[in-house]
Amino acid sequence: MKKVILATLMFTLAFLCACTRRLPPDDSSTTDIVSTEAQTLMQSTTETESTEGSMTTAKVGENSQYSDEIKIVIEAYGNSDFLKQIYYAFYDIDSNGTQELLLGDGLNIESIRIGTVYTITDDVVLRQDEYHYPEPEAGPPPLLFINGTIRVDSNSYDGELGFGYYCFENGTLKHQIGLVNERGSYFRILKELPQLIPITKAEFERLKREMEGDGQVVELDWKPLAEYGR
Repeated sequence: MKKVILATLMFTLAFLCACTRRLPPDDSSTTDIVSTEAQTLMQSTTETESTEGSMTTAKVGENSQYSDEIKIVIEAYGNSDFLKQIYYAFYDIDSNGTQELLLGDGLNIESIRIGTVYTITDDVVLRQDEYHYPEPEAGPPPLLFINGTIRVDSNSYDGELGFGYYCFENGTLKHQIGLVNERGSYFRILKELPQLIPITKAEFERLKREMEGDGQVVELDWKPLAEYGR
């Protein structure tokens, strides 16, 4: 029974549910951390964009193709204190020659959590909706490995450690596998159902190495979103 509950929790937190602290998506979606007023402002901004012009002008090398998405986030929060906790970074996660836009939030550079990932496909900016990360209390900030894998951790009060792995497939950031270490008992999580499958420690470590490569973590060049374009 405990394993069923754990599986449901892991599946819900890390792989399907949008985190309550996720950053604002595009103007056609909703998010828990943006107030109703902010969402209204975001929609209004999009509708009047052609007449009012762009609020943010990207500097050379700052991926101006993402300017509209960044503008939506900045205008959604206005001059609120939370805007000061939002950061952005560019990084070519899938090594296809085009940098992704990563938005994260945190009280400082050391605590920033990758919250939203945007890509450019056929000159169109797309938010990667399958990627989610759990509440800050559930685990440490997600890790981006040099091989292009993002790992999302979930830690339970009973000592279980859960790892959710995301990689790009054909231009889309997708969940690949979930692994659980339940105080010395090892499991993998099925992608289709919240079900734990017992595996050996050797298999657990093999799958972990397969997803993380040599374990090198990317040091992202996070910058305050409020200062974008300055």
